[in-house]
Amino acid sequence: MKSKLVLMTALVTINLQNNMAYGQKFSGYTASILEHSLDQTLSQNYQDFQGVLASDIKFNEFENLVKSPEGVAGLGFAQLVDTYRVNGLAIVIIENGEITQERYYGYEKADRRTPIDVHTRFQAASMSKYVAGLTAAIAAEEGHIPLGKKVSVLADANPSSLLDEWRDKKFKGSEKDYPESISLKRLLNHSAGLDTWGIGTTPQNENKTMEKILIGDGLFWTKDGVMPQNVPGVERYYSGGGYTVAELMIEIATGRTFSDYASEVILDAANMGKSTFEEIDEHTPDMAWGHSYGATWSPEKTLVKAAGGLIATPKNYAKLLFPIMDWGLNKAGNQLFSRAVMEEVLTPAFHKDSSKLACTVDSNCPTMRNFNLGTISIQVPVTEQCFKNKCQEFLESDGISYGLGVYLKGNRLSDGFHRYIDHGGAHDGFRSQFRVDRQERNGVEIMINGTRTVSINGNENYGSNGLLDEIYRVYKSVY
Repeated sequence: MKSKLVLMTALVTINLQNNMAYGQKFSGYTASILEHSLDQTLSQNYQDFQGVLASDIKFNEFENLVKSPEGVAGLGFAQLVDTYRVNGLAIVIIENGEITQERYYGYEKADRRTPIDVHTRFQAASMSKYVAGLTAAIAAEEGHIPLGKKVSVLADANPSSLLDEWRDKKFKGSEKDYPESISLKRLLNHSAGLDTWGIGTTPQNENKTMEKILIGDGLFWTKDGVMPQNVPGVERYYSGGGYTVAELMIEIATGRTFSDYASEVILDAANMGKSTFEEIDEHTPDMAWGHSYGATWSPEKTLVKAAGGLIATPKNYAKLLFPIMDWGLNKAGNQLFSRAVMEEVLTPAFHKDSSKLACTVDSNCPTMRNFNLGTISIQVPVTEQCFKNKCQEFLESDGISYGLGVYLKGNRLSDGFHRYIDHGGAHDGFRSQFRVDRQERNGVEIMINGTRTVSINGNENYGSNGLLDEIYRVYKSVY
């Protein structure tokens, strides 16, 4: 027993020295091992330590494989932050359902005075869509609005509302009946047939209201408002505009702002005290600024929230990854969200003409479908899969499906749902990404503040875009 104690102490000392040499903040999970009682529980503690040591070794392998824009490996994340010309970086690693690594590098602002740490808040950008999907599923569970609620039905019930105005102004001629097929669920899984890819942020002195986004204000990307571009339910097209319509529907149904309702049912429920949908400005504490050193920037805002308005610390946001792994359970094993809510989030978008025939395996599903061309009907090939005992055509792009605010990737597990769940985010000066492996119960979350693209000697791989893409590439190969 005494020899184990000596070995454990020596390994801790070596490991601490190694990490201090990199200028890194040591994992809280690792440090917690030092606080354990070393009496009769020493044997278990030693086993825990072995697991932590293995995690640190794996992280170091991961770190050393990440390359600079010029292809140089082994620099370490602290140096890569400078090399890529970004301001700060945060990485959270989950292994077998436990946070094993929290690493913070760089600074909150270009003055390089305040280091990034566990309290630093980032713009989550489009990773907010997962929170929006959860919010909608909970609103349905609480009886506020079914996920199948159609735009036309809610607009008819609320004449003279912004939703009613948007419906009447944007759907004309052959598109007039589209709102009868656009449900809250289709808005959230990007199968509503709407345009407006991103919503983004605006300077503090601009008020890009929900009305301007939906109806249009003649300026840049909101010039024409959110418009239909194809028949609902036939293909998937990423639409931040669709999320803005969904946000409006939730507000009408709940009688509350989206920010207020989502904060209660998600942020408060998950004890995400450092995260918010509130507006930020230059006085917001612990806020990472979205620029690289040597550049100027002022905090930007978004007046709509579902598509990309969440402000979060990396560790706060990581709390929402555990329910993906364990059907709504939080890290402590308590039910945070119901299984029914999580099933809705992880259910892919389906083609409107899916046969929905009863099935037990994919081979039970049809491979041809009737397609009407005016007075002529022809048979066209179709790929349907058995999902929850019904034949459905997944609306996939490059084999990737989309649920309520999350991408669904990889093979489907024995429970019928996809193995890999992920989503990224991009605002001016910010990049973010998460990924969950439901089979191994592993995950990663990455947040970066820094100019997205920096060109040096014609190489545009510098900046937060290049750094995030390289970290994510290596993570998937190592973990």
